[in-house]
Amino acid sequence: IAAATRNPAGLVYRSWKDGRGAMIWFWKNPDTGRYGLKELPLDDGTSAYWAPLDEAERPAHIGERGTVVVLLGRDPSDDTTLPPDGARDDGAHALWLTRYLNTRFFEFPEGVEVRARERWGTPASRVRPVRGMSH
Repeated sequence: IAAATRNPAGLVYRSWKDGRGAMIWFWKNPDTGRYGLKELPLDDGTSAYWAPLDEAERPAHIGERGTVVVLLGRDPSDDTTLPPDGARDDGAHALWLTRYLNTRFFEFPEGVEVRARERWGTPASRVRPVRGMSH
């Protein structure tokens, strides 16, 4: 949620537990200026603040449980794979997210795995583990 102010278009959380998936969309409503959950249309014509996910929507690197967070930026043209303004760029420009997360956390609790995709949209794209500063 801390990323919300840099991503008013939203943060989409997609989570799976015991193989079942659900999503929410946290955003800043442009009409009210308030942050909250976006109402999502459901297949039956109704809407809700969460929606089930089909098995086909689960990424290969997510097993029976896990969460994917998608940052949507300020607007649809915002490229959230690029480092934010003022981020350190020392030639490892494409590795900024992994570096940031490793410096933000000392270590993760047992049973928690964090991974970040690097070099998004390139042939060198890969998902890399984030372990924290203690490693």
